[in-house]
Amino acid sequence: MKKEDIEKLYEKSELPVSPLNGKGRHITKYWVYVGEFKKGEYEGKGTLYLFNGIEYEGEFKNGLRHGKGKELCPNGARYLGNFFRGNRQGDGMFFFENGDVYVGQFSENVASGNGVLTYASGGRYVGEFRVGKPEGTGVIFYPDGTRYEGKVAKGKRHGQGKLSYAEGGYYEGNFAFGEEDGFGMRFYPDGAVYVGIMKKGKKNGNGILNYPSGDVLTGRFKDDVPDGLCVIAEKNGNRKEVYFKDGKRQD
Repeated sequence: MKKEDIEKLYEKSELPVSPLNGKGRHITKYWVYVGEFKKGEYEGKGTLYLFNGIEYEGEFKNGLRHGKGKELCPNGARYLGNFFRGNRQGDGMFFFENGDVYVGQFSENVASGNGVLTYASGGRYVGEFRVGKPEGTGVIFYPDGTRYEGKVAKGKRHGQGKLSYAEGGYYEGNFAFGEEDGFGMRFYPDGAVYVGIMKKGKKNGNGILNYPSGDVLTGRFKDDVPDGLCVIAEKNGNRKEVYFKDGKRQD
């Protein structure tokens, strides 16, 4: 509601102004309150209209939002849940203006603790939150069927985890800022297995690639392919050194 609409609502009300006890109304330069009073304080059920566009309807104690309530924001976002000494705290639901929905624990007005964040674009995150962001241990379900389980920082895969791909296969190891990065193991749909260093989602550094045929390549990789001098141990027991450049054998 606009400030002028709130002021009109206040003026039209027949409730007493700032009563010691019972139902009444109160206006300041920042807000209008309509509801129950106790010993001159907002206490019980009431509605608070702030001139910045925020509206709160619910329980009050000692002049503060406290207990169950509903908060509406001017941008269309809204919160339903528990308040403690004026802040969103405890269990609640927050509906973002972009369509995302968070259900879980709050502390000092932001998501903190365990919760579920469902994205309007598809997918969801289930796990720990800190300071309003997915952080800690959790599971991310992507719209295409890909699934991640492990450590998360600021909403991204970060630390130890397992990423199962929608097309088959999975990666288990270290992540950095959302990508496979560090030491890990990648299992491919065709049965191939890579064990070694990853960088920005690709094989980069020293590693071992086990082929479905039973052959094993040991060496360095660059941008997902062998690069430099490698050793191939064939299934039949033969071993040979092979030089690669950008993934191509230089025999």
